[in-house]
Amino acid sequence: MSTVIPRIDMATYFRGSVDRFIAMRAPLYAALAAAAAEDADLCFMAAQSQPGQPPDHLLFSAAELVLTDNLDDPLAAYFPTLVKQAKPAAEAFPVFRAFCLAHRAKIEALIRTRTVQTTFLNRAGLIAPAACVVAEQAGEPLSLIEIGCSAGLLTLFDHYQYDFGARGRFGDAGRPLVEAPNWV
Repeated sequence: MSTVIPRIDMATYFRGSVDRFIAMRAPLYAALAAAAAEDADLCFMAAQSQPGQPPDHLLFSAAELVLTDNLDDPLAAYFPTLVKQAKPAAEAFPVFRAFCLAHRAKIEALIRTRTVQTTFLNRAGLIAPAACVVAEQAGEPLSLIEIGCSAGLLTLFDHYQYDFGARGRFGDAGRPLVEAPNWV
């Protein structure tokens, strides 16, 4: 069983995750994280995650998984993965909180026993320049095989262009733009 992180640490964690969710273009999770930071019950639930696991992702993912068995719940209307036209993310928290408390035992069991592996498209920006150098030096196209949870996402870097800020852009200008990780 994992050690429960004190509420203040979890509140700080949730506040810090808001910008990450915004950068990931996940406005629902950003809005939920901002409000969850001020909610003792949800902070306690999320704090039950295993060491090294992102409590925010686990709380939101566990709730969404339980929600898939309860699609008639009003919360489903806020998830763009579940409905064609989602309600505004800014209005979701009271409904999310009520759902989490109503399904607390199931959600907490998932948080305590499951892990998540998050893959962000911008992570491919780390390998794209290196792969191009290798292909250029080899004088032929480079083929990559990815083994893991990303389902090949990190091998599709040639389908995007990456913005490295002051270091410039990399990739085909006709492709969708992705911000490279800010720690590159």
